[in-house]
Amino acid sequence: MIAATDLRRGEALGLRWDAVNFRDGSLKVTATLGRVGDQLVITEPKSARSRRMVPVSPPIVAMLKAQRAAQAAERLHAGN
Repeated sequence: MIAATDLRRGEALGLRWDAVNFRDGSLKVTATLGRVGDQLVITEPKSARSRRMVPVSPPIVAMLKAQRAAQAAERLHAGN
């Protein structure tokens, strides 16, 4: 997905499902995951230009849908 969307690694790791628009085939970059000392921290992108809408191709949308379904199945299987 990183190669197909030109997202930075921290942007891809900070991506949440509510930022993905499956109907429009786009995602909104609103967070990044980075390391601060020993901790992983989710923060806002550093610049206004980094906060952006990114178009996503139909094959990537299909991949994201499959990943979301797999994640839901894992959560269901794990229970509480």
